[in-house]
Amino acid sequence: MKLSTRTRYGLRMLIDLAQHYNKGPLQISEISKVEDISEKYLGQISIILKNNGIIDSARGSQGGFYLTRDPALINLRQIVETLEGDLSIVNCTADQGECGRSSKCITKSIWVELSNAITSTLEKYTLLDLVNMNVEKSNPMFYI
Repeated sequence: MKLSTRTRYGLRMLIDLAQHYNKGPLQISEISKVEDISEKYLGQISIILKNNGIIDSARGSQGGFYLTRDPALINLRQIVETLEGDLSIVNCTADQGECGRSSKCITKSIWVELSNAITSTLEKYTLLDLVNMNVEKSNPMFYI
């Protein structure tokens, strides 16, 4: 499984919005400049995030995008599924059903375990966790 740039860039955009949560909307041009991501591409990503209720927008000179809920309530699974789609690594582990070989498939249990591990790891982290990780990384402690 490989995440697309849409997910990686979308997550960077959401981290910026999470850092500014309750401080007013951010314009795409600001995020684009800070993150060095094409404004046009961020616009496409924002449509997906907005249509799925993760962000919303305000019009006007003070307008821009903002998170629809607290960053502590948005986990990475929600974001990745929104931007990538189903997280199952093979079709037989998805809700789509079984293949004709499912009853005698040696590897199915491994694929299910791996899919569950990916899902549970992404559910464990929220946008707020990433904001806090970013703060820690930006302000390293030095011991003498």
